[in-house]
Amino acid sequence: MLPHCTGPIEVLVGIGNPGSRYRNTPHNVGFEVLDALAEQLGLDWTFLDSIAFTHTKLKVKTILLVKPQKQVNNTGKCLKWLSDQLGFRAEDCILVQDDVHLPLGKLRARARGSDGGHKGVRSALVAFQTMEFRRLKIGVAQAGQPASAADYLVTPFTSEAAATIDPAINAAVDRLLSMLGKA
Repeated sequence: MLPHCTGPIEVLVGIGNPGSRYRNTPHNVGFEVLDALAEQLGLDWTFLDSIAFTHTKLKVKTILLVKPQKQVNNTGKCLKWLSDQLGFRAEDCILVQDDVHLPLGKLRARARGSDGGHKGVRSALVAFQTMEFRRLKIGVAQAGQPASAADYLVTPFTSEAAATIDPAINAAVDRLLSMLGKA
């Protein structure tokens, strides 16, 4: 059963692919950030149809953490279904995503904008017909990245890359809390 959300809501959407095959890959840093945040807040995930979610109250806002359980390219479809059920808008969301154009471990927040080539973000923009999604991007670019970005994005991080990305995930949790006005 979906949570009953009253009052202001902030929806944090981790972009990633479901399943253990994609764990610790560049495309799943959005999921990993939300997992780390849920753990820090002592929250447990509920799985329902095409989403995993958990929620809490921070100050007067309901904070809903969402991990779509379809491939990255279908993020928008899952999120739009949830929006239709709960009544939130794109402006209420923060997309937490990987970015192959940012250096490994670098964070960048954006208030709105284009998809930047990210198919999961593109699917959300198309589903909601707006670019008004806030973003928190985690850089996953590496020197010597393979020619096929598609293969790189679903290949587990090397131990060297993990040594950079793990602290970035923790920094992203802090940044999200700051964006929510709690830090």
